[in-house]
Amino acid sequence: MNNSLKNDNFPQDSEESLDIRKELDKYLVHWKWFVLSAFLFVSLSYVYLRYKTPQFKVKTTLLIKEEQSAMSSELSAFQDLGMLGGGSSNIENEIELLKSRTLAATVVKDLNLTVSYFQKGSIKESEVYNFGLSLREVSPDILLKKRDTTFYVHFLTGENIALLDGENIPVKETKFNIPFTVGEATYVLEKTAVYSSEMTGSAIRIKVTKPESVVNQIVGGVKVSQVGKFSSVLNLELQHAVKIKAQDILDNLLENYKEEEIRDKSEVSQNTAFFVGERVKIVRAELSEIDKLVEQYKYDNNLTDIEKESVQFISTVSASEEALFDATTQSKLLIFMKEYLEKEKNTFGLIPALGFSDPSINTLTTQYNKVVLERNRMLRNSTASNPSVLNYEAQLSNLRQSLKESLDNLDVSLAITIRELTKKDNKLNSQKASIPRLEREYRTFIRQQGIKEALYLYLLQKQEETEITLAVTTANSKVIDVAHGSKSPVSPKRKIVLLAGGLLGLLLPFIIIYISDLLD
Repeated sequence: MNNSLKNDNFPQDSEESLDIRKELDKYLVHWKWFVLSAFLFVSLSYVYLRYKTPQFKVKTTLLIKEEQSAMSSELSAFQDLGMLGGGSSNIENEIELLKSRTLAATVVKDLNLTVSYFQKGSIKESEVYNFGLSLREVSPDILLKKRDTTFYVHFLTGENIALLDGENIPVKETKFNIPFTVGEATYVLEKTAVYSSEMTGSAIRIKVTKPESVVNQIVGGVKVSQVGKFSSVLNLELQHAVKIKAQDILDNLLENYKEEEIRDKSEVSQNTAFFVGERVKIVRAELSEIDKLVEQYKYDNNLTDIEKESVQFISTVSASEEALFDATTQSKLLIFMKEYLEKEKNTFGLIPALGFSDPSINTLTTQYNKVVLERNRMLRNSTASNPSVLNYEAQLSNLRQSLKESLDNLDVSLAITIRELTKKDNKLNSQKASIPRLEREYRTFIRQQGIKEALYLYLLQKQEETEITLAVTTANSKVIDVAHGSKSPVSPKRKIVLLAGGLLGLLLPFIIIYISDLLD
């Protein structure tokens, strides 16, 4: 019985094989159409690749260094509670700055990207870059912001060139380095160091694009991404038909980014340098006036060697006077700072870092200036009503209030210290009944002179420190890899296009035969 079942299956298998063979024969009989269609579509793919402008991918990497102050390190424990922003927000801010239109506009200006050069090849026109010519605009660029301009330049013999408008209609013949007018704008075409005389007899097309359009291309073309979620390394990518041009764009973008970062960091030091410089002038004038009073006093009273007559007194009160000098100097600095805060109370300007004996004031000053810089950087790409800007202003108001309270506390403390030191000094003077009246009066002048000298020397030292800080200011970022491009184009992908053409060429006859069979 089983044998009979097996024998019954043989005809069924044979019928299935015959059906498959019949279906295959139905298509194989038209094999010439498959070959012809595949050849046609592959040929079209070759033509597409020949005329399609290849795109190269250029990459560079940037390391953002994390900068933490003493206060931020102490408050870092609250980051886990969501009370303070972490490092990721800082990285996101740097990404937005790298993609900002302001930064892109500096690249357009530095590299003169509004001007593009195109050269006609045997089949298609291609953009050329850094090939020996530089077009410079002479007239105001108001016109360039309204429309694009295109014209042709034919290189004649020697220094002669022929100009043609966008319709290839001759305009005039001129020479290099001589201004010429196209439309309503005036330009000068100059040679660069890489210019070659082999260009004689050839022609190029020059296109002057609106700066806003070029900025939009850079902002939309540059891709900035974080290497990892917790990484401070950023990848910058740009696809362009001219690999060298894309490399220059990314390199210049990072260079301008670092320069802008250094300028932001230098604002505090520059503000401090200006403030200290003004105070140095005032104290220098006061010190000069006291020196003249001392000189006149010694002359009027015929004093020549009064110091030797009071060696014992000086050794006794020197320690007290030194403490009084320090406290008085801090009090003067406190007055300067209060005057400055009162003068700038309605603005969010930078506060000079003078260096007080109270570390909390120095810490608050540093934190305040850091928030001011972050607010200013945010305002470059947003409005004053931005929630982030309002948040920064709220922080600045709180920090300013805390700073005023700390200054008031220090003022009270210094007043008590100065009063006690003055009592002690007066007591020492009263105990020295043998000291002549002239000596006491002279010591009064010397004390005032010493206070001014101490303040003057302190301000000079602070001025020098500020100048050194300005000289060694560096950016908090580092370029890990300069811009480098792929050896082969990333678009279009040659193998994929050819494979797609071949598959489409095989698929089209199959579909036609299949539909024809269904309609039979």
